[in-house]
Amino acid sequence: MSETIRTISNYAQTLLSPEYDITEIKATLRIIFEECQGWSFTQQVINYDQQLPSESVKRIKDILKRLSMGEPLQYIFGYELFMGLKLKVDTSTLIPRPETEELVQRVAKTDKSSVTILDIGTGSGAIAIALAKKIERAKVTACDISKEALGIAQQNAESHNVEIKFIEADILNWENYRFEQYNIIVSNPPYITESEKQEMERRVLEHEPHSALFVPDTNPLLFYRRIAQFGTKHLENGGELWFEINRAYGKECCNMLQEIGYCKIELYKDNFNNDRIVRAKWMR
Repeated sequence: MSETIRTISNYAQTLLSPEYDITEIKATLRIIFEECQGWSFTQQVINYDQQLPSESVKRIKDILKRLSMGEPLQYIFGYELFMGLKLKVDTSTLIPRPETEELVQRVAKTDKSSVTILDIGTGSGAIAIALAKKIERAKVTACDISKEALGIAQQNAESHNVEIKFIEADILNWENYRFEQYNIIVSNPPYITESEKQEMERRVLEHEPHSALFVPDTNPLLFYRRIAQFGTKHLENGGELWFEINRAYGKECCNMLQEIGYCKIELYKDNFNNDRIVRAKWMR
């Protein structure tokens, strides 16, 4: 039997319907055919009933089978696009999200000709690399507790020709490490509470690193508080702290920062109208 985009699409909808809705399946198929056949969406429409090479069919069906078992497409392909940058990802790193692009866009508007930046919990290096690309003459440092994630981040930095200093460190015990002073500290730390697991998709729970996702129900601001305390020692006078946050804890995060001594605290919503980004200034 000859296989075409039409027949593969019908097969995919049957196979993936328990895991994805129809809109996701169609969008995912577009990406798969572009990756495997090199066809744009327009070319896919034109070639909708054209017979596909047997090797392409085998690869596509293998991908669809892995998707049906909950494996994220980004891990299957080994990369994700972030701010237009192709970044290597694997199970040691979170998959960069669109909300984090909004964080980078806001930080990148910083009006400074020369700036030192620390990205805490860098994962794939998405934030650090994007900021190094966007802010001219920025001196960027990135840290993470995972040696494996730092290895991926280093590869991504090299592939995009940016110089970033990487530090392996547990930010919850930051006093045990040597850091410099920074104009900007930015972080997308673990912020999903354990009780929120039941609302999450299998593809996230079974594949993305839990250490980069979850915090105890009893201490949802764990990382924010420790990073804020770190900032009181390692932010330059007038420096800024930027967070991506759990939408449920925007006000709590802002109150915590005020208690520690930060000023000019701002809470921004993301494109889905959820509280998502916090900005605060440190004045000595």
